Amino acid sequence: MRKRFLSLWLPLAMLAAPASLHAQAVITLDSSVTYQVMRGWEVGTYVSAPCEPYFAALRDSLVRIAVDDVGINRLRLEVRSGAENTVDYYARWVADGCPAPPDSAYYSWRRNRYATVNDNPYPNSLDEAGFHFTELDWEVENIVMPMRQRLEARGERLFVNLLYVAFTGQIEGGEYHHDEPEEYAEFMLAVFLHLRRKYNLVPDALEVILEPDNVRQWSGTSVGEAIVAVVERLTERGFHPRIIAPSCSS
Repeated sequence: MRKRFLSLWLPLAMLAAPASLHAQAVITLDSSVTYQVMRGWEVGTYVSAPCEPYFAALRDSLVRIAVDDVGINRLRLEVRSGAENTVDYYARWVADGCPAPPDSAYYSWRRNRYATVNDNPYPNSLDEAGFHFTELDWEVENIVMPMRQRLEARGERLFVNLLYVAFTGQIEGGEYHHDEPEEYAEFMLAVFLHLRRKYNLVPDALEVILEPDNVRQWSGTSVGEAIVAVVERLTERGFHPRIIAPSCSS
């Protein structure tokens, strides 16, 4: 009880302390001196509960506040490795109402969302039927496009950073093959082609992998090899995104 009492009241006591107990700070701005210039403010597109009806009701207000009040002009658009699979596990989860733990439908989604099933054994021959971009499409249609339209109405442009996510430690019983550079490059090419064809959207940057230090199949060497492979593959098809790496955990 004493510990709980102290944790509750100590911050309040500090707030109530007389101002005279604290040193007075004076900040002076020199407008003639310029250092780094912030050109963009970025947030992620991930929504934990896409089935939540309140999101649809509040989305336009959230977009307005993000653009007009906060100044957000960059989005980090995530794509999970499990989009290359014979089964659309995300669509199944949504069809079940986006249940949370301990619902079995949630765990089915969780243990398969980063598992991959190769579209075919040939990384230079892409089979579009082997990819399911249902989750990616939802984020584009509900977050990216409204943000882009809002910014364009202001005469501004949305910067899109495509982020690859593969927390393979969640996989149970499935496989993973994107640690092979050419297979990774094929997957990212499939994403770029899909976004351009369906939404006329071409990512400005590619963040190679989120927290590779938390993915046992990846290392500094494999990140470098993936960059070489994906840049070559994307360049062949006319894509020239900025490359962001490594995105290690902090």
